[in-house]
Amino acid sequence: MCFIWQSALRPKPVVRATFPYSQKKYKQNYPDWQPERLEHLDAEDRKLWTNAHPNDCPGIAIGHFESKNELSYALLLVSRPDRKRQGFRVVAFTRSGPSAPYVSHLVTKWNDGLYYFGSDEVIATVAPGHYAEAIGSKNVQTDLDAILCETLEKGAAVYYWKNGRYHELITSE
Repeated sequence: MCFIWQSALRPKPVVRATFPYSQKKYKQNYPDWQPERLEHLDAEDRKLWTNAHPNDCPGIAIGHFESKNELSYALLLVSRPDRKRQGFRVVAFTRSGPSAPYVSHLVTKWNDGLYYFGSDEVIATVAPGHYAEAIGSKNVQTDLDAILCETLEKGAAVYYWKNGRYHELITSE
């Protein structure tokens, strides 16, 4: 497993990602879901991911998604095998200040497919910058980090925070 629960407020600079949201609260709020893990990816996609992101977990992204002052944590949630829920969820956890509690925001969800085995879904942090729509003319300039949600070798979308909510931009198909 490539991420660990931690009560500290900053991620440790280790191969594993850390997540400050309590495991008890997480299980209470998301009982049917588990974070995407390296072992969920099929063998070819696991190799692609580890070559491109040797120190990252495919189910967690950490960045300044909603504020330049506070880190946010995005989780790619897939069904627990015993629950067999369809699809996946990307949920961002953030707080308004150092002593404020973390709150969750649904970034996106997909209601088709089983992703707890042989998955090809991953998330990653992308830097602030200019992003263009794959088909169409929409362009955005982000001032904050964004969340890349990718179906490996098939397509990707960037999710960015603007005006109090996440917006989607399909960047490849």
